Amino acid sequence: MNASLLSRLGLARKAGYLELGEDAVGSAARARHARLLIVASDAGDHTVRRAKNFANTATCPLIQVDSDKKELGFAVGRSTCAMAAITEPGMALSFATALGTLPEADLQLLQQRAEKQAKLREEAKIHKKNLKYGKK
Repeated sequence: MNASLLSRLGLARKAGYLELGEDAVGSAARARHARLLIVASDAGDHTVRRAKNFANTATCPLIQVDSDKKELGFAVGRSTCAMAAITEPGMALSFATALGTLPEADLQLLQQRAEKQAKLREEAKIHKKNLKYGKK
């Protein structure tokens, strides 16, 4: 995986949109906050199987990247990382399109979720403005 994709993961972690490790990813998946699950190429069979179950639970795509645990961990500020979940739809869509290995149906699902999130943010912005200045 190239450096720009790994830097996107680091950016997602700094923004608070990345869950790392099996426990955190499982919690995000069960709460249906996970938008894209990422698994390292050298992750164990048990870890991959658990990630598939988490992806089914959260109804989100799963990507097994070609980076090993050390490279993935280095990108997110840890020594190793076998599993991660992006929780923000726009960031997940950006990562998936840059990677280019996701099926079209999963890309459309991420696109729909990103558009819905953008619409909700715009509505919240308008609501905050209305509260501050009054509705015109």
